[in-house]
Amino acid sequence: MDSSFYVNHVPIATFEADQQFIFSAKLRPECKALYDGGALLLYTDSSNWAKLLVERMDDGRIMLGSSWSPTV
Repeated sequence: MDSSFYVNHVPIATFEADQQFIFSAKLRPECKALYDGGALLLYTDSSNWAKLLVERMDDGRIMLGSSWSPTV
């Protein structure tokens, strides 16, 4: 997949963080159906991002996963 173009349709809060910035978040996905989940995405641009995902798997377990762009 060519990473030069993405369409994003999600709420985004953007700001420039200073050196003393600390990030804290609470994620509460309902995970009722298969592959329901929630994610936290740290995003600089389409080539520099990291994702933490909470997702319901096909056997009913709730799993934690992560992924990141290859350039990080």
